[in-house]
Amino acid sequence: MSFSADTALQILKEGNRRYMIARPINPLPLRPDSQDFDAGQRPFAAVLTCADSRLSPEIIFDTDHGHLFVVRTAGNIASDFDLGSLEFSVLNRKNGGLGVNLIVVMGHEKCGAVEASQPGEINLPQYLNEIRMQVRENLNLRPGETSPRTLEEDTISNAQKVARRLLGSKPISEALERGTLKIVEAYYKFNGEVFFSPEIPTDPLEKLQKKWTTNVTIPPKTPIPDPNGGLHLLPPVRPQA
Repeated sequence: MSFSADTALQILKEGNRRYMIARPINPLPLRPDSQDFDAGQRPFAAVLTCADSRLSPEIIFDTDHGHLFVVRTAGNIASDFDLGSLEFSVLNRKNGGLGVNLIVVMGHEKCGAVEASQPGEINLPQYLNEIRMQVRENLNLRPGETSPRTLEEDTISNAQKVARRLLGSKPISEALERGTLKIVEAYYKFNGEVFFSPEIPTDPLEKLQKKWTTNVTIPPKTPIPDPNGGLHLLPPVRPQA
């Protein structure tokens, strides 16, 4: 499937709203029909987000199998390998890519990778420490410096810096210049709500003064009518195993 960036973003916003009111329409837990994928994958958007087990883009955006091209790494830091995956997602199909027109860079509430970026006596394995140092670089922190911002502010700032890093990719920057691609930052809260930022500028040196907006305003315990009668309370109660 192929949608414009604006349409793809609207689909994600509407999907998150359905998730927030516990009215999903895509039965992700069901096994997909393999015949649907015989012709290859056709996602309508790419999502770069954290590897945290508490979020799943396919679920929080109420999408089905094959709808999203998802790249996940701790702190959503965009390593060279992640950039390569995203380049594959935006290359047009005739050049062997997937032809998506929207990339969402999504941080989340209480991100451990961002929280661990603060100075202190932390003895981490080599590669895990490289993630920590990359987050510190994204936050423009000098050696030994403690961030003056809140964890939420740092998480959003990290997502913004990662989004700008994507502009270093030739296929991504060229798609932005053609106007066929948009990059949008997002912030996920554990009540299920996703906040989206305005589109980032194509100039990576431009200072960003963003007003974050949300697509839903439903409080976490609003009674939701059940089509079969009765009410549900958000978040939905899941049966225990």
